[in-house]
Amino acid sequence: NCDAFEQILIQLHRRRILAQTAVIQEELKISRLVFALVKDRLIEQLEETYEKRAKTL
Repeated sequence: NCDAFEQILIQLHRRRILAQTAVIQEELKISRLVFALVKDRLIEQLEETYEKRAKTL
């Protein structure tokens, strides 16, 4: 009985770790997407700035 209960606790702990790992992986994917979007926008802003400067020269 005690062994069965301990096995259940171990399984629950493993499931919890797997669930937390899955959440962290999804958060990492989202962070990468956001970073890519921000980076692209910063590059666009730099290009716009240089184009404006080129027109004024």
